Amino acid sequence: MRVLEHERAVTAWVETLAGPDTATLRLGGSWRLAHLAGLDRDLIAALARLLEAPPRRARIVADELDQLDTAGGWLIVRTIRALEAARVTVELVGARPAHAALLELLRGSEAAPCDPPPRDHPWLRLVLRTGAGTVHAAQEGARFLSFAGAVTLSLLRQLLRPRTLRLTSIVHHIEQTGVNAIPIIAIMAFFIGIVLAYQGADQLRQFGAEIFTVNLVAVSTLRELGVLLTAIMVAGRSGSAFTAQIGTM
Repeated sequence: MRVLEHERAVTAWVETLAGPDTATLRLGGSWRLAHLAGLDRDLIAALARLLEAPPRRARIVADELDQLDTAGGWLIVRTIRALEAARVTVELVGARPAHAALLELLRGSEAAPCDPPPRDHPWLRLVLRTGAGTVHAAQEGARFLSFAGAVTLSLLRQLLRPRTLRLTSIVHHIEQTGVNAIPIIAIMAFFIGIVLAYQGADQLRQFGAEIFTVNLVAVSTLRELGVLLTAIMVAGRSGSAFTAQIGTM
């Protein structure tokens, strides 16, 4: 008999006593997460039997409740809410002060239902996106003008006071961004020139003008692609390097 009492004390159990006017739920044991494996199903089944013919009052007797954590308290609060939804007056009896405080905290923590987000019209969303993009572009333009003004003022100060001009730093950055980037730009221009020569010769052959393939590659590379590749390399290679250096300062 002592073994049975010990097993009952370390597990969670519930007993249901249905009366004509008042139903009683007796709770006992350790209502902790580790012991709630089958209690949830038993509690749902007991609640379903009670709600087949809902009584006017329900008493939850917790005088034999030894331990209680948030998981067990949530099961009790869920049962209380289900009974109250069926218009049953619920009374909690015999709970320890700590257990009663936890149950009261869980009952007050029910989140209010959120209102569904308003449905906006596709045209309204397009107008809002256009307006936001316009404002962002205006802000970026203002920042660019501010930056250009700061650069212009800095150049004017250097012209008025040439002694403050750091020639060593300027030559160093010219070497890093210009001279050291020549091999990469040359390789890219070489491979792009090969592709352009093959494609251009195939198209010019239809008109008997494949002899102008060399002129096409030379003019397009030196006049258009060379400038574009240089700008891409300066923005990608040198710009990212400057950003990394500034970020580590």
